[in-house]
Amino acid sequence: MCSALTVGACDDAEPQPIAVTQQEITIDLESNLNTHIVGMADALVFMDNSVLANDFSVLMASAMTGASPDPVDPTLPPVDPPAPEPMNFDQRQAATDLVRAIMDSVFSPDFVEEKTSTSVTFKLPADAFCMSDTITTSPTGEELIESSLDADCAASYADMVIRLRVTSMAAGNLDIELLVGEARHAPLRLEIYRGKLALELDLAALKATINTVMTAQGQTDIELPEVMQGRLRAELVKNGDKDFTASFSVLSAVSVRFQVDGELIALDLAPKSPAFSARFDGVNKQISLELDAGAIDLSIPASLMESSSEMTCTIPIDGTEPICEPVSSSPSIVGTYALHIGGVSGRTVFDGTADQLIFENLGLGDSTSTFSINDLPLVTVDLNPNAQRRLGAVLTSLGDSTGGVKLEVSPLVDLAVALTMKNIADQVTDMEPWMLDELFGVLLDGTAPAVAIREGGVEVLSGNLKLSSKQTTVEVAAGMCLLQAPPSDIVASHPFEELLSGACE
Repeated sequence: MCSALTVGACDDAEPQPIAVTQQEITIDLESNLNTHIVGMADALVFMDNSVLANDFSVLMASAMTGASPDPVDPTLPPVDPPAPEPMNFDQRQAATDLVRAIMDSVFSPDFVEEKTSTSVTFKLPADAFCMSDTITTSPTGEELIESSLDADCAASYADMVIRLRVTSMAAGNLDIELLVGEARHAPLRLEIYRGKLALELDLAALKATINTVMTAQGQTDIELPEVMQGRLRAELVKNGDKDFTASFSVLSAVSVRFQVDGELIALDLAPKSPAFSARFDGVNKQISLELDAGAIDLSIPASLMESSSEMTCTIPIDGTEPICEPVSSSPSIVGTYALHIGGVSGRTVFDGTADQLIFENLGLGDSTSTFSINDLPLVTVDLNPNAQRRLGAVLTSLGDSTGGVKLEVSPLVDLAVALTMKNIADQVTDMEPWMLDELFGVLLDGTAPAVAIREGGVEVLSGNLKLSSKQTTVEVAAGMCLLQAPPSDIVASHPFEELLSGACE
């Protein structure tokens, strides 16, 4: 204990948990979870009335499904776009229900295993994870759902019982350790504070936890990563009423190495704190995202990227379903793929008042991004190499009956994608000729370059759009549209031959 005479010697002492009761923990847990989870739902209510969000979602749905819009009769007067339909989903109620479910299924008083003057430990039962639903039909045709404990799951869970040890370093703030198994490994730590929620994961501790559990269950045939290290953190901070910031950080360098069928897979993430953050400001109706990830490197054996479509099947003599297995064959591509991204950075702001999406300083790091095999390039990507590798853009709704969006860029978009698939041409027989050695370019430049993106095509509103390649080039001037060529005009030898510049309909 420190006295007034010795206080200087205690300045560096580790903080100690304060006295806390189970009742105080329950009250603070529910209050803090409601503050952040329900508060976030309240902060995002303004998104329900966004025309831009509605138009963009329609465009994305159309792009994914391939649906074509109904033609617009040019002789009819323009019609104002309908207001977005109100969401039937009650976000606030869903958030409230989630908090209630967490309290009932995780922090129930029935789960308390141990109490001290400074901590409470909850031991989660098997039925929190191992319930199985069986659907039956009653004599009256009514569908019935019966829940029962899965015995196999419960037996496995006995070797990896999960406990949550709750302490407090300051009034109203709760620290929670996730303890796994009887050895009580602690790979995960939670902070349920009055002003923030946070989760911190230690990959080395997670590996030790998995190893202990698998050994206890006799599963010695499961191979864990040879290397698994690094620390990750996710956080949600309350800035004020209806105002929150979420972030993700790589606290220490992540390195993962593991073998699959004798082949090495490697992943490396450079430290960044934060690597990603998002602010949800419901008062000013803004969502801002900031990304500043460091270099990303991934290597993976080429054989693991292949899948065989050939199957061999045997039909059991009892007439049951055939048993099919993929045909084992030698990999067509030999070597190791490597992906390098110099970084990912930029800031995005959704302004709910102006109903627009603003992009600032978007970039892919300060070097060329590459995808290679055995140190030979297959794909290289450069974004705005002569404009500090960054760009800005503004996305707004067109506000007309087409339901499209307007994209303005600054200073330009200069994207170059080089394909050199000739480096694996001797191992792949069905490759399109244009893929062997091609350089795709997308250039949108000029004075205040802008385009309108609709389901029927892309109109250049100002500036110039140029799609280039070694084989063909498509140029679209202001006032013209980038359109899909009629099926009868499409020559299947190159993807750009499916596009043309034409008058907008």
